[in-house]
Amino acid sequence: MADPPLPSTTARGNLDPPAAAYWKAFGWEIMTNTYKDGSPALGCRLPANVIVLAANGEKMPAALTDILKAMGIPPKLIVTARQQQYVFFRLDGDCETSDFASMLPKSVGFFGGGEIVPLPLNSDFRPDSYVAKSIHDLSALSEVALQAVKHLKPVPPRFNPLLRYSLLDCVDELEAMAQDTKPLLGNICMMGQATMIYAPPNTGKTLLTIRLLIDAIQVGLIDGNDVIYMNADDSSSGLAEKAGILKEFGVHVVAPGFKDFKAKNLMGHVADMVARDSVQGIIIILDTTKKLVSLMDKRQSSEFADVVRQVVMKGGTVIGLGHTNKRPDANGRLLYSGTSDIVDDFDAAYLINSVSAQAEAGEKVVEFECIKRRGNNADSAAYAYAAETGITYAERLASVRQVDPANLDAFKRVAVEQSDADIIAIVSACITQGINQKMALSKAAAVNANISSRAAMKIIERYTGDDPVQHRWTFSVRERGSKVYALHPQTVTATQV
Repeated sequence: MADPPLPSTTARGNLDPPAAAYWKAFGWEIMTNTYKDGSPALGCRLPANVIVLAANGEKMPAALTDILKAMGIPPKLIVTARQQQYVFFRLDGDCETSDFASMLPKSVGFFGGGEIVPLPLNSDFRPDSYVAKSIHDLSALSEVALQAVKHLKPVPPRFNPLLRYSLLDCVDELEAMAQDTKPLLGNICMMGQATMIYAPPNTGKTLLTIRLLIDAIQVGLIDGNDVIYMNADDSSSGLAEKAGILKEFGVHVVAPGFKDFKAKNLMGHVADMVARDSVQGIIIILDTTKKLVSLMDKRQSSEFADVVRQVVMKGGTVIGLGHTNKRPDANGRLLYSGTSDIVDDFDAAYLINSVSAQAEAGEKVVEFECIKRRGNNADSAAYAYAAETGITYAERLASVRQVDPANLDAFKRVAVEQSDADIIAIVSACITQGINQKMALSKAAAVNANISSRAAMKIIERYTGDDPVQHRWTFSVRERGSKVYALHPQTVTATQV
């Protein structure tokens, strides 16, 4: 109910709104008072033979509409008070109020004889089934006859098998179960989400995941005891080393073949946790996912994604690690391995790309690129770590650091230049030799580099410009619009060396 009825008392307040006089024309007991918020209230005590059905909102709910249809009696008096509708009927001598009330669903309010019903204070009064649109359109409310209910018949319930699953009464429980989507692993993985991270082999996806997980535990963001790390893609020494590192932080490591755990039983165990409402705050990390569920099998992938969604909806977090395909697409972009069901059904997905240029000597730089997100996940993030051989996993783990986004573009540019270095040298040599007009330059570079003219043209255009930091040559427009290229000074020096 939008507002509780007036207090069950005959005590009258000092307020006497204008509408009270109109309602007194019914001959009912009218009383004034105030609501809990201090606003004026007007109400009446119903006579013994009058009933009122109540519905919240400006529109009648389907349940009340069904009842009125089943009664077959259009109401003559419907009023709206405090955004709640009240439908008035008069019972004849054969009808008992208790019999009528017993047939009503909980979603429909009921007032019987002797109970107090709120009334409108002014022109909010709308006898919807009557000609009048305002209380002031009536010479006397006694002209509005109440429709008599002469025969009662059970109201047929509306068949809706989905109502048994309704969460209408569980909102408080859902709010208590919900997990805030706050950052977990950097700004990449969020609490209360399902995130998939794809990367080529030896890119550092496991290393970075463990490092960011430890960081989250050390700052008190999560409790290590709530983390289940499933290591299903490691050697015996690798498993022992990682388990030993994570033990310090209370993280539970699970591996196929140990303590009777089997990869094929993963979904069953997780589904059991969901059924027991035991996943709230739990973080499940799958390394790697394909060793625990077949990502190439559409049925298995779909079933797995469904279980993961249930975990997330009950306040858990799932992070899956996966591989990219060996071959990129036509544009050189990495492609994730497996069916699209995982990416489609997960909240976020990232590709880890290797940035060839080193931030510092002996370091490897990688970038997380977001390919899907539902929330405040970062578009990208970059990290560097020690790449030299001969160091322990713990040392490599300790070397992980985040790369300033402002420096990442420079690393990428250097990486591209390194891959283009041979062709840059050939184009520079051609310009030095006087082959400096665009079409002739692209043709000569293509022949010397054994690439297509189109590929040579792309390299020429990529490094053309006035910024000597990013570009290697520039051009001037001569007669008949021809473009004549010239090297930047530092390119000349590099070519001479």
